[in-house]
Amino acid sequence: MREIVAVLLIVFFSCPALAQKATPPSPAQVVQEIRDYRMGNEDRIVRELSEFLAIPNIASDTPNIQKNAAHLVEMLEARGIETHLLPISGRGPVVLAN
Repeated sequence: MREIVAVLLIVFFSCPALAQKATPPSPAQVVQEIRDYRMGNEDRIVRELSEFLAIPNIASDTPNIQKNAAHLVEMLEARGIETHLLPISGRGPVVLAN
């Protein structure tokens, strides 16, 4: 019984400490983390953007508009973003991401 009471007391008194939020990073730290990420992934970022921009993007070119939409969906979903293609009659689809 004493052991149960001791465990309950430890849990009860340690909960406020667990509930406290960690100090958020400073703006300078966030900027540095973003810069470090960009520098470490610059080749991939530029390659991915170049591939996307290489797909023709003319509204009357429905097959390539479809390719643009599919490529955008692929890029967003690779980052864990849920996407939906919304068809529009006579035009290419709209990409909705949430």
